[in-house]
Amino acid sequence: MRVYIKDESSRFGLNAYKILGASWALHNLNLAPSRVGGNAQIKRSAIVTATSGNHGRAVAHAARKLGLICHVYIPRGANPVRVARIQSEGATLKFIDGDYDEAARCAERDANANGWQLVQDLVRPGYERIPGWVIDGYATLFAECEEQTPEPPQTVVLHMGAGNFAEAGWRHYRGKARVIVARPARGNRTLDCLTVEDVSTGLLEGVTEYVEIDDDDATRAVAYLEAHGIFAAPSGAGGVAGMLKLGIPGPVLAVVTEGKLTA
Repeated sequence: MRVYIKDESSRFGLNAYKILGASWALHNLNLAPSRVGGNAQIKRSAIVTATSGNHGRAVAHAARKLGLICHVYIPRGANPVRVARIQSEGATLKFIDGDYDEAARCAERDANANGWQLVQDLVRPGYERIPGWVIDGYATLFAECEEQTPEPPQTVVLHMGAGNFAEAGWRHYRGKARVIVARPARGNRTLDCLTVEDVSTGLLEGVTEYVEIDDDDATRAVAYLEAHGIFAAPSGAGGVAGMLKLGIPGPVLAVVTEGKLTA
């Protein structure tokens, strides 16, 4: 089969694709940075987000570039490499005793209490605009795929995560290619993906084909990629894992969404 892999592990040196969504969301928010003129001082805007790693780093990086204060809420048990990378962007971290969902609840609570701008990538009733911008930002990746591949794919396999990335790919390729979404099987949390029940509200409603992947599938995908000179984290190899599991004839496209985690 003819396989095309888009490797996002070197995107702006951030090891993942998430900056495409975070930067576009902050651009559209158009928040004011700190600046002083004469006797007047304008207080710079503060943003807050919850993360298990990559989204938080992307938001923190974009905030730093724009001169914004950034607070990142993260589960206490998060991967220490991801934690260190967020800290390197100058964000203030708040460790939460609980899972990602609890971190998201705390971030929203404190945003409301302190007048901070919540920049989250999960669509929820009443909170659609900013996640929508995140999805629009991810569309850049798929436009690049069209420019970079010598032929259009017949099949595109996307990892699910919270649904935003897969939604962006689905919107781009619907009517052009067969779209399959790889979702983690129950009990395989080490894939570092959210379960299908946690998918953002209203996303992936047009997707009809899914493949369940487990930790062994992800491990095989990582080994396959390494054999071809691409170094991915298991959580970034979900689309490739689904592609290999199904043995799809080419041309097929998958995306490595996160590089290997190294300190």
